[in-house]
Amino acid sequence: MSQPGPVTPKPLRAVVVEPTNRCNLKCTTCPVNREMRRPRGSMSFQLFQRILEGVPPLKRLSLNNWGEPLLHPDIFRMVRLAKAKGTETTIFCTNGTLLDDDRVEKIFESGLDILEFSMDGLGDVYERTRGADYSQLAEGIERVLWRRGERGSPLKVGLVFTVWEENEDHTEVFREAWEERVDYIKMQPLLLLGKRSAPYCAEFSGKHDGRLVVLWDGTVTICCADVEGEIALGNAEHESLLDIWNGPVLGRLRAAAARGRLPPRCRRCVELDTDVGQKRYS
Repeated sequence: MSQPGPVTPKPLRAVVVEPTNRCNLKCTTCPVNREMRRPRGSMSFQLFQRILEGVPPLKRLSLNNWGEPLLHPDIFRMVRLAKAKGTETTIFCTNGTLLDDDRVEKIFESGLDILEFSMDGLGDVYERTRGADYSQLAEGIERVLWRRGERGSPLKVGLVFTVWEENEDHTEVFREAWEERVDYIKMQPLLLLGKRSAPYCAEFSGKHDGRLVVLWDGTVTICCADVEGEIALGNAEHESLLDIWNGPVLGRLRAAAARGRLPPRCRRCVELDTDVGQKRYS
């Protein structure tokens, strides 16, 4: 049987940037303040500039990975620069607990296109998972929606609900509470890190637009599910993203994946088996 030839990658159209991997919460479903081993830190604005200078105008730039983006002092400056560089869609997802009137105004002034709130239930269900006050978060979301109407802003507002065993039966009541007030609700199964072997990886399948993930220290990896940055393709401090995207390290990974040989980290990537939501990786 002949071996697959070289894999021609799609154009690099999307980048996920991790402004910081610090977070002010300790959520039950998140590894950041429970399991993550890599050092905590925040990306310098100079590195962020270098990242954007090394790519053509992007279709999508996500300004969050692991960590709370509103903890970064330059988060809105990053959004403004990305829009000035021609990025079509800028987005970040927040836990919403740090929203105040000043940050709400800066969301609109920055030109952000999509704001997502990560929340996994209503009332007590949310508070058991997040350890934060649900009513405070709900008020923050309502403040954003009200100001959007006042400004006539095109900002889209979405909610991201991570489905796991403790809240799986809570999804419908959550939809009923919020679906007519926001632009969309995204249900996503919990990522089960290292639980069992996975035979498939969406990032190597051609399913997504070409994209890379840049961690706060410049480490470049193929997927946001690589929590520890194990699949290090290079570093944006020293290489352009286009050079990494078209370079030999990622080329070898694509060729191996085409033969069914996934990196060890990808083989450990499995999501909760549930009928609620759509799997992203496995």
